[in-house]
Amino acid sequence: MRFTFVSYCVSGHHPNLSSIPSCRRARTLYARCEDSDRYARYAGVHVDHRNGTEIWVDDRNHVLYCLIPKVACTTFAALIASSASKTRLEKLVNLTNMTDTANVVHGGHFFDDHNVTRLKSYDIGEIAIRLKTYFKFVAVRHPFDRLLSAWRDKKEFTTYHKQVNIGSREQMERFHTFLQEVADGSKDKHWNPMAAAIHVLCSTTVSSG
Repeated sequence: MRFTFVSYCVSGHHPNLSSIPSCRRARTLYARCEDSDRYARYAGVHVDHRNGTEIWVDDRNHVLYCLIPKVACTTFAALIASSASKTRLEKLVNLTNMTDTANVVHGGHFFDDHNVTRLKSYDIGEIAIRLKTYFKFVAVRHPFDRLLSAWRDKKEFTTYHKQVNIGSREQMERFHTFLQEVADGSKDKHWNPMAAAIHVLCSTTVSSG
């Protein structure tokens, strides 16, 4: 089961979509998932618990969601919790203030309180069944958009309490410094490459040996 957009991109029936960057990314993501042995057969007896730390389960709707930081994770988490708990979204979070929403969603036990469970909390048989039968998805984002968002949210606005002159020369110099730090190997879950994040946060190996 795939997102409809990915289906259009990989089907070959819509050649005009081939030039759209987001479609090229969707095809690349789909091909990597198809080729990866992590998604091959989930019928073994061993689970690698070092990975898959951000796979969340909505048993009511048979959905697995892997949360990647700075990829609309606050919005997706709120939607998953709303659906799993049969609670109207506006009763869970403040839709007009994403800062308040993020504080609610990422603070405390938001998922646990709304019938969403971490996949790793199940036993091996339950994990295997869910990996094989549930709808699984992960959201991705243009890497430059994600990097800018991470800087604004976790570096600039946190440090300067949002009292900044957007586009000022001083701010651009700070952004350049941040980019250089990332290029030099600065690590943080909010700007680590998505490929690495997906491998660590979204992969749960179930094998026979």
